[in-house]
Amino acid sequence: MNEVVLSIIVPVFNREKIISNLLNNFLEFDYNDIEIIIVDDGSTDNTFSILNSFSKYKNLKFKLLKQENKGPGGARNSGVSVSTGNYLWFVDSDDKVFPEIYHELKALLSEKFDIITFDVLQSGKVLHTMEIGYGKYNFNLSSLFLGELGTHCNKMYKRELWINNKIKYPEKVLYEDNYLPFVLPYYIQSVFKLDLIGYEYIVDNYSVTRTGQSFGGKDVGRLLTAYEGLKYSVTRSRNSAYIDHFFNYFLQLFLINTSLLIARDFYHRPNKSSFDDLKKLNRSLFYILKEMDFSQRHLYVSLLRNRKGKDYILSLFLVMIFYIYSNFSNLKYSIENYYNVNEAEWK
Repeated sequence: MNEVVLSIIVPVFNREKIISNLLNNFLEFDYNDIEIIIVDDGSTDNTFSILNSFSKYKNLKFKLLKQENKGPGGARNSGVSVSTGNYLWFVDSDDKVFPEIYHELKALLSEKFDIITFDVLQSGKVLHTMEIGYGKYNFNLSSLFLGELGTHCNKMYKRELWINNKIKYPEKVLYEDNYLPFVLPYYIQSVFKLDLIGYEYIVDNYSVTRTGQSFGGKDVGRLLTAYEGLKYSVTRSRNSAYIDHFFNYFLQLFLINTSLLIARDFYHRPNKSSFDDLKKLNRSLFYILKEMDFSQRHLYVSLLRNRKGKDYILSLFLVMIFYIYSNFSNLKYSIENYYNVNEAEWK
């Protein structure tokens, strides 16, 4: 029996209209040392039936799981638990993978890199990832690598690294992969970046993280996963430079993306809803500042850093709002009420 080299793990939820595209894509991976693990995360449409019919292709090692809904993070965790490959590749159900990348993985197998990464194609443009050049890298926990992981779909992770360090995705939230850049740098020591396109993002209006929603749904997921990642990194390191880096990364990942989105909406269409969203955002952020022992100045500097034009004006507006509410109001800072707030999205 051949050793399994690669486990491809795919979370799926209500994808009956498009899942056949990816399944047909997998037929190009006609290798007996690859296993394809698809986790139906509580679909309520015909998705599972389509997946089940695909299992008749005996030339593929195909594992199909069905579970109650836990979000994409929970589905990936379930996939990892039954995987046997040397490497893990987390693939989204609406995208495309290129089989050529597998030959490169096999060529590098003996070197046992923690991560093998490659470029991505989106709307005809090549996206270079991790902000590093092609080739081999060895890392200790350093600022070169912290926060530069990028997306998970263009990386093959050594399974041993994942299992031995008990790495898991957050469950029942969106933006579950935001957690990883705070965690993986503590364990990853070697990376190889291929000069090759191995993955294509397909723009899909039905994707759970690519559709619009006001603050309180998807943006809460971004808050919770980034916040949990920040807590993990702060408890793991006593190095102030690393902690500052992780905090700045948290602010960029959640605060900058979310607050500027809300501020732009308020700028173009002043309304009470957007203003209330800013108050919610302020309440949760200053709870985090207090808990993590960061100063308000740290927050304001991060907001204004490298801002130009309209974004600089919006950032000044945010600084003013946050300053007023933090110093001249009796808002109770809290984050607890955000937990599980977007769980209903999956149903």
